Amino acid sequence: VGSVYTIDALFTDYLALLKKRIGVDLIEDVYNKYKRAAALFKEVNNLSGDEAVSTLTRDHAIRMQTECKKKFKASTAAGYMAKMRTIFKYAFENRKIDTYIFTNIKVKSDYHQEIEYLTQEELDIIRKKKMPNKRMEEIKDVWLFQCYTGLSYVDMAQLVPDDFKKADNGMYYIKKKRQKTGVEFTTILLKDATLIALKYSFNLPVKSNQRYNSYLKELADLCGLQKTLHTHMARHTAAMYFFNYRPAIPRETIKKIFGWSDDRQVKIYAKILDTTVFDDVAKMETEDDKFAREIAEIMLGN
Repeated sequence: VGSVYTIDALFTDYLALLKKRIGVDLIEDVYNKYKRAAALFKEVNNLSGDEAVSTLTRDHAIRMQTECKKKFKASTAAGYMAKMRTIFKYAFENRKIDTYIFTNIKVKSDYHQEIEYLTQEELDIIRKKKMPNKRMEEIKDVWLFQCYTGLSYVDMAQLVPDDFKKADNGMYYIKKKRQKTGVEFTTILLKDATLIALKYSFNLPVKSNQRYNSYLKELADLCGLQKTLHTHMARHTAAMYFFNYRPAIPRETIKKIFGWSDDRQVKIYAKILDTTVFDDVAKMETEDDKFAREIAEIMLGN
């Protein structure tokens, strides 16, 4: 089988499997990244795709690794490598190839050094800034909602009013599965997030991803910020917020809020927290352990 099974056939087969998962437990953006990774593998190895998979060697994998390190930042390179390893592992486990050419080949992401987030002071600048029109007012509100909740863009974009639940203690929360990973999360709406949700009757004016990112650049300019705002920054900002909350929120609870399946992300944020980023965060909600207890009650009761 290996002598007639081509590289293009392998990529086509695996992408077809992924395509069936779009909208179920996979978003289209992830599918497209797999397509780009496959195209990149052929490009860096000067392959047409008609070659038999059996002719590939460890050298092809190493060349992919080398070129990724040259062309991309660490997290992007690691992402492409992870996707190629997944494809070739699939081929090996399904006996389409005899050798797994990506064994022990990795690209370290150094992810913790690339985390960008806003400080409480920067968030306050955005919150207090008067916007010139309705469009930018909506962009500002949606961005702040992301920063206060930690929702990814795709999870936020798919929200409908019925997704907002109200606990017995009066706090609003959202309980769903992450579109990207399928892991369940329970996002608690703090005061500022609740006010934004109520302002739009729980129907947030989320723009398309492309338009949203474009308008975020305009938002940064209007607020005089030197940072480039993007959707991942909002999630990082929220993570830093919850990790710095006083009184402390248990890490297992934070994992539930963000839909993290393991401790890797927890360790990343804990490692970079050398100082308190949000010094005044406790003043926003409470000065005792009530808030932490209320979150725990929502987790256990729902």
